[in-house]
Amino acid sequence: MKTKSIAILLGSFMMMLSSASFAAGIAFEYEAEKEKATGVWSDTLYVMPKFDINQPLVDSVEILLGRSQDRSGEKTTANTLGIRLRKNAELSDKFEGFARIAIAKSFSDAGDWSWAYIEPGIEYKLSHSWSFGLSDRLQNSIDGSANRRTNSLRVGPNYEISHNSELEMRYISTSGDYDSESYMIEYSLHF
Repeated sequence: MKTKSIAILLGSFMMMLSSASFAAGIAFEYEAEKEKATGVWSDTLYVMPKFDINQPLVDSVEILLGRSQDRSGEKTTANTLGIRLRKNAELSDKFEGFARIAIAKSFSDAGDWSWAYIEPGIEYKLSHSWSFGLSDRLQNSIDGSANRRTNSLRVGPNYEISHNSELEMRYISTSGDYDSESYMIEYSLHF
């Protein structure tokens, strides 16, 4: 049933793309996360095709394709497939607000789970190339899976390399059903 829901969501996304003019891009994200209770580090890599569609309720859509692996002796892995929507709101010449929502399914050696999050945030433009971002990601399972409710404070700089590429760096402090600290770097390229 949950796989069917994701298929319907992806189908709806494809229909939305067919009726919109859009620009495409791709992002690569790496995150190193350390769980506070166990001290175990994990590595996550996302490849995210991006579509800037500039519709009234959605500015961009990303397909989330991820793989995680912990650094313990067990080497537990998880693969993720999902979709993320973003809406931007210019608040002033220096401040921009945004909201992101995502829905995804993760497939793991330890079991599968579906999850969603909402992430409101703000970015402050420091100069032509530099900005600083702050957001709060509220995540939970949507299939009844236990121990998936978290709140992640995400803070760090963005650097615009060129008109078509950007580098984003974040420190992430997660609390809730598990506590962790993460360091994330993302490179985005727009075609």
